[in-house]
Amino acid sequence: MKIPKPLIDLIESRKQKEISSNICENCDSHCCTGPGFAIYENIKIIYDKYQTGVLIRESLVFKRGLTFEQFIYEYFDRVAFQNGSFIAFFPKTISDRGELISVPPWNYYESRKYLQSRDGRHGCIFLKKNFSVNQNDNGCLLHHNQNTDEISAKPIDCLFLQCSPNKQQIKPTSAESSLWFSLLDFHFPDSLKKFNEEHPSMTN
Repeated sequence: MKIPKPLIDLIESRKQKEISSNICENCDSHCCTGPGFAIYENIKIIYDKYQTGVLIRESLVFKRGLTFEQFIYEYFDRVAFQNGSFIAFFPKTISDRGELISVPPWNYYESRKYLQSRDGRHGCIFLKKNFSVNQNDNGCLLHHNQNTDEISAKPIDCLFLQCSPNKQQIKPTSAESSLWFSLLDFHFPDSLKKFNEEHPSMTN
């Protein structure tokens, strides 16, 4: 499935020309300490990768034999945006104690920032190893070379996140964020409703 062109155009408009296309493969950026979110279409592909056993992280063994619903519950926070019509799936992060940090859906970004500052953070669970600044082989397990052309295992919001040549995250403006969520909600309408209908056991 191709990513709709308006979304690609917005992603491309935020890219820094000095950044190489393979930066996510050898990432040491702060983007991955508080990862971007996946949409339902991403989640299905990520689960396929999980089932084939290719998700291998140095400091975490993914539980085996999980159903689709169990996999989401174990490794993602679910958050509704756009007045409850759009659902986002945020990969969990790992604390200093090696535990997954679960964040409540209310005031999600603020809550995540607080919990991670309290518990420490070693990055997204889909990094190859615990996050470490200036370590050039953290690596994203979900990265692939056609990220901006099609829906893939790479969470779509991670494409929207961009970093500077010195690998510091460039935060989107409020206007960019607003447009991003509006476009996602438009091109993937009623995503929360569709998810709840297909997976009623996970209805909040």
